[in-house]
Amino acid sequence: MSKRTAFCIMVCLLIASFTVWAAGEGEEAAAAEEITLSYWGLHGDNYRAAVEDVFAAYNEQTPGVTVVYEQIADLWNKFITALASGDVPDFSFTWSQTLAEYALRGQLAPLDEYFTGDVTKDDFISTLVDFATHGDELYGVPIYPWTWNLYWNKAIFQEAGLDPESPPTTIEELNEYIHQVTKLSEDGFIESIGMMPFANWDVYQWFYYFGGSIYDEETGALTLNHPKNVEMLEWMTSLVADWGVQNVQRFRGAQGGYDTENYQFWTGRLTFDMMGLWNFEFINRFKPDLEWGVAAPPLNPGAPAGTILMTCDYNVIPAQSKHPKEAGDVLKFWYEQESATRIAYGFGTYTPIVKWNRDPAFIAEHPNPNIKMFSEQAAGPNAFMSPPVPIANFVLTEINAAIEEAIYQVKTPEQALNDLQAKAEEEYAKFKRRYNLE
Repeated sequence: MSKRTAFCIMVCLLIASFTVWAAGEGEEAAAAEEITLSYWGLHGDNYRAAVEDVFAAYNEQTPGVTVVYEQIADLWNKFITALASGDVPDFSFTWSQTLAEYALRGQLAPLDEYFTGDVTKDDFISTLVDFATHGDELYGVPIYPWTWNLYWNKAIFQEAGLDPESPPTTIEELNEYIHQVTKLSEDGFIESIGMMPFANWDVYQWFYYFGGSIYDEETGALTLNHPKNVEMLEWMTSLVADWGVQNVQRFRGAQGGYDTENYQFWTGRLTFDMMGLWNFEFINRFKPDLEWGVAAPPLNPGAPAGTILMTCDYNVIPAQSKHPKEAGDVLKFWYEQESATRIAYGFGTYTPIVKWNRDPAFIAEHPNPNIKMFSEQAAGPNAFMSPPVPIANFVLTEINAAIEEAIYQVKTPEQALNDLQAKAEEEYAKFKRRYNLE
């Protein structure tokens, strides 16, 4: 082969190689320009519609990026599996009681870098940010916060000779009102009852209204058998004893879910209910003619003024997300005023951003007439959440079991909470050892 022929072949090979390389680069560039971000959500209906509206607005202003809402019915288990396998969404909804566990395991990406512009961490309701901060890094941003308040039936107040505009403000008053409005049949069965605080969702909140707690953030210790917690459980146990265990069990078993027409607060068989602000929506749906009021939870002497439970779920980015920066950009957009307001209206709550909640237009146009009170309660210094510990789900489940043991006289209140304290301490110690957190 002549030198000239060899040279020509070499040039042709180089040109071919360059053509293949350029084609590959072009395909990679095109792929880089077109990104689909997956968001795993739990809810449908109005909430999903609100989030999808926000995603549609983001997609429109961000060429090359499409954010897709995937509604996952079994999100709890699917997300756990995804984190273990690495086959994760780009970003996702998660429950507050799982956040600390995921963060301390290194399964979530820190989010601080995404909130340094128009919306910073300081703009969020502080209780919500503190809850999601571990080791000085933020691992979740709140989606839709709820505060819990005391709802009452004004018509029943009037029938009992009580002022329908004056709800109880102390535990002592609440106890008196509960007994005053409770009705028994001639054979002693409960026809209607003032309240069943032991049947509440997030029943642990009553510990705080008595001046107790379940976790000391300064020491990092669980305080499940706090003396005030024992006092609270003695009160609940006494309520059941007043009417009889079997009598209360029979009445309680007849209660329908709060999202059904048979819920006893709708039917007038329950005078008081401790519920989140979504109660407004269900009242309108199932009992629109109900005469009702809502006020802050009654407190025991010694409980700080403004003590109130706030619950919230969070947006997170898995540590193994394929597009963490792009997901973070979507979250920044999510918490801009227009987006945050749209989502708050869709779910009937206030936003997690204090300054957006203080906008007079936000309050004036909100469908819930009590939204100003709720948002102000959430921004107060004594709003609290479930303990920010990695075994929160275990603790909350075991609290419910301990309360049931006490009110149905399986154990004394003190014994039930002492046993709970020991069991939770053991579980917490195991978690710390497993992940070298001692």
